[in-house]
Amino acid sequence: MALRDRVCELAWFWASPGMWRPEPGYLVDFFKGAGLKPELGEVPTMKAAEYAIKNLAYGVKVGGQTKHWCGIFAVYVWREAGLTAPRWNLSNGQILNAKKIWGHKGIQRGDIAVVKEHSHHFIIMDVDEESGTVDSVDGNAGNQYIKFITGKNVAPIVAYYRLA
Repeated sequence: MALRDRVCELAWFWASPGMWRPEPGYLVDFFKGAGLKPELGEVPTMKAAEYAIKNLAYGVKVGGQTKHWCGIFAVYVWREAGLTAPRWNLSNGQILNAKKIWGHKGIQRGDIAVVKEHSHHFIIMDVDEESGTVDSVDGNAGNQYIKFITGKNVAPIVAYYRLA
């Protein structure tokens, strides 16, 4: 199976049947799976994950700060699909060891897009160039859900990370 197909298959697994709220243990696993280290204080405790899932609309406390996990989820999916180099940088909300392209021209399924508002990251599932829209799977998409979203306008996309 091609890498782009595998990324989209895994993203859909987490969003199926359209949206899904992870249990606290999965939220912790997303951080670890995105290349973050518990011993460096980069991963939420189980207690913090439980609190976030039950009480917060977005994010989880890590080291006393609320960290949004949309990009962490996207990198987790990439790494689960077989990429080993990309990892999340918790301090600046960027993906390390991945090619970042400014704008949205050339974006493809499996890439990780970034919109300016809240620096939100999500996985591209499909691109409709004619209508100027994309379908996506978004982690941390409100009330701690992973959601499949259709018909999202490409105009707000300020950059994307190219799937290797």
